[in-house]
Amino acid sequence: MPNLDGALCHVDKNSHYWLSFIESEIEYAKSKCPECPAIMECAGIILEVPDAVGVLAGTSEFDRMELTWKEVDGVEGTNWEGLGRFVSENL
Repeated sequence: MPNLDGALCHVDKNSHYWLSFIESEIEYAKSKCPECPAIMECAGIILEVPDAVGVLAGTSEFDRMELTWKEVDGVEGTNWEGLGRFVSENL
């Protein structure tokens, strides 16, 4: 988890939830992220470190994996794309 000034994941009484594998704890962490003053910096980390662990900017590791999956035609491609594709499609 990044050490960002004012980040809720560092000051929340349940800060260990941001690195949990328990669904209810992950959902708690994700629900707090929109209130965090460091959410934009955290989102930038997702783009810099695509294999980052834990809840970042309101997304879990699984959420980020789903965002990078795509269907391919034929045997020659890969089903994985970087998050850059997701960002460019939604800007």
